[in-house]
Amino acid sequence: MSTASLYPDPRETLLAAIGEANGIELVIEDYDFSNPIPATPPQGSSAVYNTQVTVTANNIAAAYQESVDIFYNRLKLEDLATLVSLSLKAPADVDNSHKLIPSLNSRFGLNILEEDLLLTQAVDMVDFKTITLTAAPGSIGWQGETTIQVSEGEINLENHLTVTALPGLKYPTEYPTVPFAQFYSYWRDFTEHHTVLAAIQAGSVPNAVLKDVLVAVTGDAWLTSGPGVFSLGGAQILFAGLTVDKGIFNTDYKYGIQIRLDHGTASGIAGDLIIHFNDPVPEDTV
Repeated sequence: MSTASLYPDPRETLLAAIGEANGIELVIEDYDFSNPIPATPPQGSSAVYNTQVTVTANNIAAAYQESVDIFYNRLKLEDLATLVSLSLKAPADVDNSHKLIPSLNSRFGLNILEEDLLLTQAVDMVDFKTITLTAAPGSIGWQGETTIQVSEGEINLENHLTVTALPGLKYPTEYPTVPFAQFYSYWRDFTEHHTVLAAIQAGSVPNAVLKDVLVAVTGDAWLTSGPGVFSLGGAQILFAGLTVDKGIFNTDYKYGIQIRLDHGTASGIAGDLIIHFNDPVPEDTV
């Protein structure tokens, strides 16, 4: 089981830091790491570190040979408690620190390996267990120790969600590869054609007059019937009336019409045409 980790392999982190500081690139397979030892900066130094490790080339073909001592900070296990609440659920058979590692890594996004921890046994507290995590002397990334409270539970989604290949979201229509009709028409002002549009009623069939209005406003070659990129063939007028209290409309307009297109006929657009218009402004007020 793979787990997304907030903490990469510390060896990779160290080699990347060396490479960035020196303008070189080191491949992890070409280098061995000694067991780390505690280290402190010399008096008066501004450096900050707690660990020394020796990196040695193990491949004669590696670009950089021999060895170098690296000084850096290992993370303290006890510091985890300052970041998260150290309690988690784990399977009932988890009775030592090594068995706890998969649940630990999964819950907290860690990258702890068995080689990072000493083998310690769980302590039964009746309703829960406690397991002390103690960093192994050879752990490159960790030092110190901390205690975690463990209760029985944990369901691994990877084991239970067997269907992981899902279809794409069909939004805003089930035909996501063609333009959405609402986006096409919503922003257009059809007020110039108020007289014709005001006569349209819900449940009526889109006719040549409505087709001519769409052609005039959009400039596209709409059809009354038959297949086409822009066609009213098979369309339904779902609503025609006042926009107030109708969430699909822009209430800056007094009137709205909702036309559901037939995607089998209109091949270039899908969904609902939303048409807006207002009462015409009397000529003597212009």
